[in-house]
Amino acid sequence: MAKKIVFKRSRKSFIGNYILGIFAFLTLFSVHAVFELSALVLYVSMIPIMLLFLEPECAIINNTYTISEDNVSEVRGIISKKREAIPWRLVAHTTMRKSVIGRVFDFGDIIIISASGVENKISFKGIKNPEKILEVIEERVGKHKSL
Repeated sequence: MAKKIVFKRSRKSFIGNYILGIFAFLTLFSVHAVFELSALVLYVSMIPIMLLFLEPECAIINNTYTISEDNVSEVRGIISKKREAIPWRLVAHTTMRKSVIGRVFDFGDIIIISASGVENKISFKGIKNPEKILEVIEERVGKHKSL
């Protein structure tokens, strides 16, 4: 019996946030050095920069993806949880997407669409090694469809 695979979003998928945050931080302090901004303006300007660094952490905590023997599922939420699951026999289509940055840092998205409709889909966003995860998913779908 195969074990249950549980994983979360990769921090690598937020590299754009980190680069933009560092660039904004350096720009803000360069402007502060030249124009000597007041402390209030400096602190208020730091809020969006801090949000660029906090958004990845919230997304990582918020989403958990699971591949089990019976189904594939996504649990969203921190305080209240919402679980969406698709049994293997109802998986109609799987897709993997990788951007150029995703190819360099080996992360991507996997979309699993249920046979019961397009509104029933699960998106594994920004996960590490998407090819390996897609291989496991396709293997389990094939195994359950042949039964």
